[in-house]
Order: sequence, then structure tokens, then C-alpha cells
Amino acid sequence: MERNTSIRKVVGFGILCGALLLLACTILSHLSPFFEPDKKPLFAVLGLFYPLIFLANLGLMTLTLVLRSKTLFISILTLLIGLPGIFSYFGINGQPDYLELTDALCISSYNLQFSKPLTFATGQDSLRIKEDFETFLNAHDDIDVLCVQEYGWRSKHHIQKSMDFSTTYHIDDKSVAILSKYPIVNKGIVELNSNTANTCLWADIKVDTDTLRVYTYHLESNRHTGKVPKVIDQESPEKKNVSTMLGIVKYYPPFSHKRLLQVRRIKEHAAHSPYPTVLCGDLNDTPHSRVYKELAQGMDDAFRASQGSGKTLVTRVPLVRIDYIFSNGMELSGYQSLPNEYSDHYMLKAYYEL
Repeated sequence: MERNTSIRKVVGFGILCGALLLLACTILSHLSPFFEPDKKPLFAVLGLFYPLIFLANLGLMTLTLVLRSKTLFISILTLLIGLPGIFSYFGINGQPDYLELTDALCISSYNLQFSKPLTFATGQDSLRIKEDFETFLNAHDDIDVLCVQEYGWRSKHHIQKSMDFSTTYHIDDKSVAILSKYPIVNKGIVELNSNTANTCLWADIKVDTDTLRVYTYHLESNRHTGKVPKVIDQESPEKKNVSTMLGIVKYYPPFSHKRLLQVRRIKEHAAHSPYPTVLCGDLNDTPHSRVYKELAQGMDDAFRASQGSGKTLVTRVPLVRIDYIFSNGMELSGYQSLPNEYSDHYMLKAYYEL
């Protein structure tokens, strides 16, 4: 009897410590956007793991309910503090009928991962996945402006074969591009002082009597080695193991700081746009980050028109959202996030009324 009592005390103390730890992590993760990542690296890392912290608290709260633990109120308090933030990862707005959005302007953002899944398919799978990729692209012929990242020769071939864009803005040694069914009347680059993959292009696009400025960006990638390669290898598979993930977490704060400086360059350039503006791309940071906070300031995140999971990256970690479409001066009428087997990123589509 005494042994059972001792076990219950140990379990109870463990649950109490876990509840207090999750409460502290939740509070600190919410503070992450208010501090530069290089100055408060712990806050930055906790912000990165916010969805996992939220889900862990739900699990602990369930356990305290089953065990009728007195620490339940701590888990409830943590839930109430963390609940508003989860809606940056999980949409609750109803999806419109996209078949009725025929007059809306559709702008898409898609990190193609250099079409690596097509590269490493073998045998019959190789032919099947290439055909399926072109079918997938062709099925989204409602896209008026496509902003792509990690855009290599293989991706270019399949897009040109499957989709109908009249104009393309792409610089040969860069890995981002803007493809449009409407005329591009002006264009340029925002230098981000990184390699060929991490860069930003912009284009002024004439849509009937209106003009809008569209940016496609791919901000500094998280590197498990802590070093930025000068040349991006489009042919080699990407390593995804425990060692790689630990390295990414270790070097996350300094790379997030680099992205923050890049965001400031983009926002400074966009501030001088005389037209409604759309920012599309791979931020490589989550909504609980200073990077997201500064880029989103004064902009409308298209995700607010979504329903369900906001996940944009194929990974075992739930609710990883690092790809975005922002806008100002335009009326948002719909949003889609489309998983696919042709990249490790989802295709995003936002619908606007000019």
C-alpha cells in the first residue's frame, strides 16, 4: 500500500513538473516574435516548436483528466494561453467553392524542390511520376501568376510542357521565377546576399486596367552544418535524419537572424511599390518567429481564408508552416494548400479581387 502511494506521489510530481515546464515553454514561445533570434536564441527555438508544445500540453491535459490530477488547472491555463496562436497553423474559416471563383485572380506560390522526387524515381515509377506531375500542373490551369522557388531545368521543362504562361521572369543563375498569363511591364531583383537559391525577384504585372507588384522569395535555408554552400546541388538527395534535425535546431537562431535581415530588405523595397503588392515564397520560418512578424506587418496573410491544417512542408512533424502568400491593397477571396508527391512543399493558391 505504501509502495503504491509512493508511486502515485512520484507520478504526480512528474506530471506537475511537466505541466509547469509546458506552461513556461508556451509563454516563452509566444514571446519569440518580439525578440531578434540572435539575441534570444532560446525564445526563437521554442517559437519554432510551438505546435509540438501545444500538442504535448493537450496530451498531458488528457492524462491529468484520466488520473484526476490536481495539476489539471495548470494544463488548462497553458491551453488558454496557447490557444490563440494555434490558429496561425490551423484555419477555421470556411472554404469557398473554387469553381465559382472564375473571375478571381489566382496567384500561386510553389517551392519545387528542383523536382528531386522525379529525379530519384526509378523504373516504372519514373515515367508515372513525371506524367502525374504534368497532370497535376495542368489541373491547376486557373493559376494566373505562379511564383516558384527551387526552380531548376527539370521543373522548367515540365511547367513549360503543362502550363500556359505568356511571360516569365527568371535570371539564369537564380532559382526563383515569376510566370504570368499577363504582361510583365517592369521587373527587378532584391539582393539578399546569399547563394543562387536564396534570393528574391519582383515584377509589375498588368492585369487588364490594373497593375500589381508580385515578389517571389526564398529566404535563407536552415543548414545543419551551420555553413551556407555557394552552389546548390540540384541532383543529390537531401539528408533527413536525427543528426540533420539536431544540427538544424542548433544553428536555427543565426540562420533565422539572416532571414530577418533579408525580410527587412524586401519590406523596404516593397514599401516603395506604387501598386497593390503580393509577397509569395518560402520563408523558412514559422508564424511564431520575428521573421514572420516583420514580413506580415501591414500585410494580409492568405492563410486566414483557410480551413484545416496549415502545413506546407512534407515532414513527420505536424503543422510545419513555412510557405506563405501575403498581400496588401487586394481583396482576398480564397486560399488553398495542396499536398503533392512532386516536392516536399505544398502548392499554395490564393484568390483575389482587384
